[in-house]
Amino acid sequence: LLLLHSDGRDLEILESGDALEGLRRIRESGKARAVGVSVKTRDGIEIAARELDAVMAPFGVAHPELGPDLAAARASGCATIAIKVLGQGHAVREGEDPVQNAMDHVLSAEGIDLAVIGTINPLHLAAAVERARISLDEHA
Repeated sequence: LLLLHSDGRDLEILESGDALEGLRRIRESGKARAVGVSVKTRDGIEIAARELDAVMAPFGVAHPELGPDLAAARASGCATIAIKVLGQGHAVREGEDPVQNAMDHVLSAEGIDLAVIGTINPLHLAAAVERARISLDEHA
């Protein structure tokens, strides 16, 4: 999967110039099996769902607003990837285990195929993986 990264200017990047055509050519040439874009807006998700194989966007308890758009993209056959699942390194929901709450929120959401958990700390990664397992087991 080759993803083009947007800096937030999703419409400009996807509608001006040849970004979409370039991604399609890469896929058609066999250099990538699938292509998509990392976006930050509803419009970006909509364009990706209509034109590409995958879309990656912020989704979590700190920024739930794109959840319905990601679910709609998934329903249309576009793969969906959630980023900033832990609120950019900070679990933000109140509760006994805010990281578990954040993982539950994303991994139980309709239309999310994959959650990206970023960290540079191996212990944090191990804890996130364990919590993801718990979330997935509870929502299987």
